[in-house]
Amino acid sequence: MVNAGVAEYRRRTRIRVLATVMIAAAAVIIGAYSICISQYAVSFSEALDVIAKNLSGGTFDTYHDRLVNHIVWEGYLPIGIAGLLIGAILALGGAVMQTIVRNPVADAYTTGISSGALFGVTLFIVLDFQIAGSSKDAGMILTAFVFSMIPVAIIVLFAFFKKVISTVMVLIGIAVMYIFVDVHAAPLYCERGGHRIHLFMDCRHARRDRLERHTLAFSGLCIRFRGADGDIA
Repeated sequence: MVNAGVAEYRRRTRIRVLATVMIAAAAVIIGAYSICISQYAVSFSEALDVIAKNLSGGTFDTYHDRLVNHIVWEGYLPIGIAGLLIGAILALGGAVMQTIVRNPVADAYTTGISSGALFGVTLFIVLDFQIAGSSKDAGMILTAFVFSMIPVAIIVLFAFFKKVISTVMVLIGIAVMYIFVDVHAAPLYCERGGHRIHLFMDCRHARRDRLERHTLAFSGLCIRFRGADGDIA
């Protein structure tokens, strides 16, 4: 019985390793082929030749060769590499998250991390936050990271003090996600450059099973700039 269990475990491990290798190889092949897909006619062999010349220190003499080098080496190759790396990081982060909470449906959305980051970026843009010693892009990224950690902190606190199970962790994350979504769509007012920015939500009424229920259907945020003499836009 023990030997049969060990053999089954090894068989499943080999299948998982083989599937991982095949998926990784397919991702690399697709990423390599994507660098030659552009509005200019660049063949796959030309793209590989450009990469080989840059790695070996070759030169590009003609205008066409320099143009292809600019398109492939300076344009689409960094984008393709960044896409592969970011995809791998997201996959690894999702696997770690699902392993920690022991729930296969846990991700950045069901745990509220994505909504927290969105709310942080919204506050940064609308209220025009300024973080000393950092650029606007860096400040936006930092604000998104800080607010994305709020749902994580709430889940960790509940898990540490209440000893909740994995399913409850995900439910807590979903509750935090809806809270951030509602707060993100709530009215916000601020003054910027002499104009008032008004963000509001569209509330609709719904009736179901003969019971009147007022539900908020957030159809979007509308931004209106109001000056001293009236609406500007």
